[in-house]
Formats: sequence, C-alpha cells, structure tokens
Amino acid sequence: MEKAEVHGHEMGSADHGSPLHGAGCHAHHVRETTLRSRPKLRAEYYQRFLNVRVKSICSGIDAVTRRDDLVGRLSQIRAPTLVVVGEEDKPFPPWKSRRIANSISGAELVVIPGAGHLSSIENPRPVNDAVTRFLSRVSV
Repeated sequence: MEKAEVHGHEMGSADHGSPLHGAGCHAHHVRETTLRSRPKLRAEYYQRFLNVRVKSICSGIDAVTRRDDLVGRLSQIRAPTLVVVGEEDKPFPPWKSRRIANSISGAELVVIPGAGHLSSIENPRPVNDAVTRFLSRVSV
C-alpha cells in the first residue's frame, strides 16, 4: 500500500489497483451539517468513494489540475449562463463561482443554501427551482 498522490493532492492509502480507502476524500464535497444530519446519504457516498479505483481517477485529476485557466476567456461567452454553487462548497467555493459569473456578461449566480459541492443532492429543491426559472427565461 502506498499513499496515492496526484500533483500534491493526497488521495488516501491505496495501491493503484485497489479501491480508494480515503474516507475523508468525500468530506470535502458534502457540507459538515449534511454529514451529521443525513447518515444515510453519508453512508451512500462513503461507499461510493470506497469503490472508486485510484487508477481510474488519476487521469481525471491530472486533467483538472493541469488544465489552462480559462477565466480570461469567459468574457467571450455569449450564451445565457447560470452558475450554481453550494454556499458551503469547499472544492469550488462561492467566491470562485462569483468570479466566473462576473466574467460572463449577463450570467446569473445562484448560491444554494445548506449545500456543499454536491448541492443538487444536498438541497435539490432550490437547485431545481433555479434551473427551472433559468430555462423558462431562456427557452425559445
């Protein structure tokens, strides 16, 4: 067993062919209150992360960590844009989403209360409402 690490991101103890056993890995995606108040959801996502194979996610993590910063090109977007973020999102906090929305002319930012990175799972109603309102305005 070795510590799997991709560009400085420790993934937990696992060899590259066996399930990822880093229990804390998912805690960054779900807000603390959700982890405490919804044990069934916590157990489900804990099991999902245990079944993730390090080898299968390394290329995805590598792609994300090595990609070009596209923020400077966001102003070129001309399509109606909705940016949705959980108020307690740790991997991609609201300030980053605000930066994206502010870079796109006419973009709408919706911060989902009571949600982390998995806002559509943690608090689906406001996410669905925001998407429905957005689509009703932009539908032809």
